[in-house]
Amino acid sequence: MTRDEFVEFCAGGFGEGMCCSEIIVTAGGEQLRVSSPVIPHAASGFCGGISYEKQICGALSGAVMVLGIAAGLNRLSGGKARAVADVKRLLGLFRAQFGSVNCYGLTGLDLNDPAQLARLDREQCRAFVAFTAGALHDLLDAEEGRGC
Repeated sequence: MTRDEFVEFCAGGFGEGMCCSEIIVTAGGEQLRVSSPVIPHAASGFCGGISYEKQICGALSGAVMVLGIAAGLNRLSGGKARAVADVKRLLGLFRAQFGSVNCYGLTGLDLNDPAQLARLDREQCRAFVAFTAGALHDLLDAEEGRGC
């Protein structure tokens, strides 16, 4: 997928049966040509800041998983060390754009509280997913040097 297609796939798929982490991992798996119906389920516990516990944004958690998969497939020169460096770069880019990497810091909501969960701005989250998808694609694309 091109960058625009990857971002659209992720942003469009978010909330359509998949949470933030699940859609990023699914798209990343497809981009890396890794296919399994288990892939989105492996990311389910990361939805909404790790099961709504105010932790790292699920889109970022999904991207971290994809970078780990890429390293495991030897798609990243430098393997694990490169994955760690790419994760740090991704987190820095996200933090610079949005001011936080934690779901609570981004939304100001305790998603364990049904009333607060109901106030969640899904379009705001879609922007987090889109940004993360674009940055992830760029990281994978830079490694491949020709597109993923």
